Amino acid sequence: TRFARQCVGLHPVARAMLGTRPATDAELLDVRLVELEAIDALAAGTATRAGAASVKLMALSARHLAGLGIGPELYALADEVLAFMFIDQDGRLSVQTPAQLQTLRELFDMHDQQRELCSRVEYLEARARAYRG
Repeated sequence: TRFARQCVGLHPVARAMLGTRPATDAELLDVRLVELEAIDALAAGTATRAGAASVKLMALSARHLAGLGIGPELYALADEVLAFMFIDQDGRLSVQTPAQLQTLRELFDMHDQQRELCSRVEYLEARARAYRG
């Protein structure tokens, strides 16, 4: 990640100071775009396994940050999204109803607010934990 590259060779105190600042919009733009593309692909019925992974990673990250007290109301919403997502017969991620797609979009919007409230370290840790499952 960009943050990890910024930290290479830094003094430990400087690294800690850099990590406590919130992530900037530019740093999060790539992640947001991937998630939005995956959600749009879901709406169009053309989601891929990579898109499914990014949506699942978003939901698990939101859940972890909620567990840290950053947007605790998202814990239940993330669980709801994780419960209704499934892989269809063609190996694509699918949702069953427009209401579920709306819930997914709501999770994205609220997780975006979570990202603005947490530090870089908290966000990177949430992503790492989500990636590990």
